[in-house]
Amino acid sequence: MSTLLEKPIRVNRVVTISVEHARALEDPARAKIVGMLYHKRLTAEQIAKELQKNGHNKAITTIRHHLDILKESGLIEVVKIEEVRGAVAKYYGTSIKLIADH
Repeated sequence: MSTLLEKPIRVNRVVTISVEHARALEDPARAKIVGMLYHKRLTAEQIAKELQKNGHNKAITTIRHHLDILKESGLIEVVKIEEVRGAVAKYYGTSIKLIADH
C-alpha cells in the first residue's frame, strides 16, 4: 500500500449557509456525512458502513453521488489518495463543523 496524496485539514474557515450549502445539506444523509468527516477521514465504502449503522441504508453509488454534491458545494474535499491492492482509495475530509439543534 502506497500513499499517493495526503494533506492536512485544519479548521480555518467560518461558513455561512449559502443557498448552495443549504441545498447540499438538505438531504439528512449528506448532513450526516459532513458530520462524520469532521471527525475522521473516510472512504466512500467506510461512509456507507457508518451510515448503515445509523439507519441510512444507501447503495455505494448513492453515497458517491452525495459525495459529489458535497464536493461541488465546497463542504468536503479529497484529503488523501492511496493505492490499495491495485485500486485507488480516496479519503474525504472537511474542516466544516455543523452545529445542529437536536
